[in-house]
Amino acid sequence: MKRETITQVKETLSRRDVDPEWLKALREDERSGVQKLLKQYDQRMAKLEEAKLNYQRMLSYETKAEGKGYRFIAGVDEVGRGPLAGPVVAAAVILGNDIELIGINDSKQLNEQKRESYYSQIMSQAKSVGVGIVDNKKLIR
Repeated sequence: MKRETITQVKETLSRRDVDPEWLKALREDERSGVQKLLKQYDQRMAKLEEAKLNYQRMLSYETKAEGKGYRFIAGVDEVGRGPLAGPVVAAAVILGNDIELIGINDSKQLNEQKRESYYSQIMSQAKSVGVGIVDNKKLIR
């Protein structure tokens, strides 16, 4: 059997659907380049697993509410420096159970590319989205 090149191994490990048997056999490969790629792959998979766990933790409130019979649950967040410093923008989003946003976090902690990707996914799959803006000069009673 012909061994794969380091480049081929790198390409295969970059995919999400790596064959477990192939991976097991690859761990026997003594080439330092392969071992380095495996270490990077293992770190990436551990990070992905942690992101999945964090996402499940984030959904704990929704899961409890669904258990009580609630069907539509909105996630709400705001941006801005606060009502004294300037306008506040708030958004509410209702997602279906079929959407997974693994890795989503506070938008300030995400790079622009990830923010745009999540935005596109949310806007295309959300059941409902609402946005409100309140200026700091407007008095609400």
